[in-house]
Amino acid sequence: MSDVIIKDNFLNSKDCDFFVKWFEKYYSILYSKFKNNHNGTDCIKFSRMLGEPDFTPNIFKKLFSDISIYIKEIDNDLFINYLEIVKWPEGQYQSLHKDFEWHPYTSILYLNDDYEGGQTKVGDQIIQPKKGTIMSFKGKDISHQVLKVTKGNRYTVPVWYSTLLTFREEYSMIKV
Repeated sequence: MSDVIIKDNFLNSKDCDFFVKWFEKYYSILYSKFKNNHNGTDCIKFSRMLGEPDFTPNIFKKLFSDISIYIKEIDNDLFINYLEIVKWPEGQYQSLHKDFEWHPYTSILYLNDDYEGGQTKVGDQIIQPKKGTIMSFKGKDISHQVLKVTKGNRYTVPVWYSTLLTFREEYSMIKV
């Protein structure tokens, strides 16, 4: 059995295009609390936007709901801790790593596949991005990385999940 769960056609092409176009149209004018730059990638803090229901398009809420239902089919104890929309420009990559202990599972939803490079390596398996496909794995246990984008821009929705137990552990580490 593979360490990676792949579900093709999780999001249709039209909706994938909507998220990419929305990112390009609004990223530069979003308030800083809704975006950041991480290691050369531009990120929209999808989770934070959901806290502003009048500002957030309904398609964002639907995607959150669809991902929540999807992950329950894998493990009923998991819930979304946070998710982002990330633009990986040409030349960007993510080094080999494991996710935090409080993120037992991770998913990546591919919003496009019209670029070169940018494959996801999970353990020894290399995943070729496919528009609309979501892939999931035990991110805290399995080393993974994003290979260098060699041409074009890669758009993804990475999702990190928690359980009630791991969520409590995460916040017990924060000093107040």
